[in-house]
Amino acid sequence: YITEIYEYAFEGLDSLTSVIIPDSVTTIGVGAFAGCDSLTSVVIPDSVTTIGTSTFAGCDSLTSVVIGDSVTTIGNYVFYDCTSLTSVVIGDSVTTIGDYAFEFCASLTSVVIPDSVTTIGIAAFYECSSLTSVVIGDSVTTIGDYAFEFCASLTSVVIPDSVTTIGIAAFYECSSLTSVVIGDSVTTIGDY
Repeated sequence: YITEIYEYAFEGLDSLTSVIIPDSVTTIGVGAFAGCDSLTSVVIPDSVTTIGTSTFAGCDSLTSVVIGDSVTTIGNYVFYDCTSLTSVVIGDSVTTIGDYAFEFCASLTSVVIPDSVTTIGIAAFYECSSLTSVVIGDSVTTIGDYAFEFCASLTSVVIPDSVTTIGIAAFYECSSLTSVVIGDSVTTIGDY
């Protein structure tokens, strides 16, 4: 059985169009599929608990991702610059969305952050310029610096009562934002 996909295992394989990750895999290493420009969709099975840094960074043909229910952390830069990504399903075991995780995902239109998530990392959705809808789960306590900066299509946001900190420039230059509801537990709203 394959239990781990090692670091940079398939990095830069431009001809790779699809991948089936077997249910025996628990760990996908750093940069494992980074720069696989022809990869269009990925299903991460429920056996996987760890997705390493930059795993799918720069996969600019990737249109949809399903993250299994055993993944607890979406690492830093995991889907960085996946410019064709329109749909992502985040499993109910994820507690942390890492720094820059979906930065520059310019085709991503909506995202639901489940109630299991406590932290939205720095610049996690920075310049997701097509993002019109975001649902922030009821366990999020921290919205990181620059988290939704330059999300120019975002029209409304509800920040739940669990949130205590909204980081620096978290919604800076969200030029379509017309409605914001800020929960009762917020004590700090960062600059910009």
